[in-house]
Amino acid sequence: MTPVAKVMFVVGLVALVGCSTYLGLGSDKQITVSIKKSEVYAYEFGFSGDEEGASIKRQASHFAVSEIVRDITTNWSPVYRYQPGKGYVGTDSVEIQTTQVDAATGRLKGKHAPSINIQITVTD
Repeated sequence: MTPVAKVMFVVGLVALVGCSTYLGLGSDKQITVSIKKSEVYAYEFGFSGDEEGASIKRQASHFAVSEIVRDITTNWSPVYRYQPGKGYVGTDSVEIQTTQVDAATGRLKGKHAPSINIQITVTD
């Protein structure tokens, strides 16, 4: 392969990868958990960029606490917390909308917003 052909090959690969939308970003998730009625469930999103975040799209139905916390106690990474309502036993669910940013070579490349559906079974 000639040096010119090698350069063209590398440029082609870079162009192909550079055009991929949302490279490496997550997709929608389904999570199923079981907790006791006295417990608090926490889901850590694992990102902390200023452009990235999470919000509750569909609120749980049977909760004392159902919120996303992002402060010094979570090291500025969003964490969803759920505590069932007093005496509640059964199944509850929440849908969380996230925003993740795909940055390539120091520039904003694209956004992707996967949903996280959490099904919570609360037992005695």
